[in-house]
Amino acid sequence: MDSAGKVTSTKPKRERTPAILELPEDIQAALRVLGTHRYAQPGRRLNLRGAYIPRANLEGLDLRLTDFARGDLRHVVFRRAILEDTSFFKCDLEFAAFDESDLRIAGFVEAKLHRASFRSASMEGSVLWKAQLGSADLEFARIGGAHLDEANMSKVRGLTHTQLASALTTYKTILPPQFNGSQIPPPGSSEGARNEP
Repeated sequence: MDSAGKVTSTKPKRERTPAILELPEDIQAALRVLGTHRYAQPGRRLNLRGAYIPRANLEGLDLRLTDFARGDLRHVVFRRAILEDTSFFKCDLEFAAFDESDLRIAGFVEAKLHRASFRSASMEGSVLWKAQLGSADLEFARIGGAHLDEANMSKVRGLTHTQLASALTTYKTILPPQFNGSQIPPPGSSEGARNEP
């Protein structure tokens, strides 16, 4: 109550998430140039650390070895892109589309991947240590040898026992409820590699 005897709310006001604006055409064009011309010498990374490029369309581009660490890449379209050995360390990738992309040995350490789509993506050997997958879609994704240590996968969609058996998990990996109590082979075991029941 305030001094006038009126009841006042003690609830804190919720902060609104800022609206994501469309990417300006000149920035979109620059990103397309980077992804269509081989810019790097063998073994060197393109440094796009901390990039703020939400809603960018990077579909089909060759961005292998790119360092997007700590970037804001919400709603970015990476469909059919080559992202082999790309770093997404601590990136915000909510609602990003990686469908049919080459993500082999990509790093998603501590990345936010809520509602991201990885349908039919090649993710073999990727590192998702402490990644927050939220409701990410992994339908038909190839995750053999992917490191899911401490990843929060509690709400992922499209994940099968066969996929999970081919990945590397630990007791700290948070799995969806349908996998709790399942007999999933231990990480790195030959059972998981053969996908036998």
